[in-house]
Formats: sequence, C-alpha cells, structure tokens
Amino acid sequence: MICFSKDSSMLAIASRNWGVQLLDSGTGNQLFTNDESGDELPLAFSPDGGQLLTCCLDRTYRLRDLRLIRQELAEIGLDWHMPPIPPRTTPRIDLTLAPPAH
Repeated sequence: MICFSKDSSMLAIASRNWGVQLLDSGTGNQLFTNDESGDELPLAFSPDGGQLLTCCLDRTYRLRDLRLIRQELAEIGLDWHMPPIPPRTTPRIDLTLAPPAH
C-alpha cells in the first residue's frame, strides 16, 4: 500500500514489517517509521497533509496527527527536514473506527 500527500512532498508506504513509513518523495529519505503495531497500512493523507489515515489488519482505522508527531520529534531533536505542515484550519478530529461487534 502506498499513498502521496496532496502536495506530493511525502509518501507513506507499508514497511517490511507492516508498519507505516513516511518518506520524502523527492529524495526517498526516511522521515518517520511507525512500527509499534506491526499491522498498519497507509490509506490517505488529509487534504492539508497534517493527518494520515491508516488501516490495521484487525479492520480498525487510525487517524495519525502528523503535526503532533513532528512536535514530539522536534522536542527531542529528531524532526524531519521539510517545511512545516500548514497550521490546522479545522478542529482536530480523532476517530477510531472498529468493525461492529458480533
């Protein structure tokens, strides 16, 4: 699974262990790897590039806030070298969707 941000500056791919990897699409440099769950596939970026929707193999979805991830990385000196994501113009919506219980 693979998806590009709206401005095509970032590429989200499934890494070898089914974690999500963000790459600079111009250079191929790795920006971020999330392999905490080991079962996520990238689906789509939000229109402003600030969030990434992923699907897990257990049929749940995660909306990852890339602004928050970058802020946390910056605090420990590990932010990626790309222009900042534009400020959010709409309220943050964090949804976790799960399949209906049987």
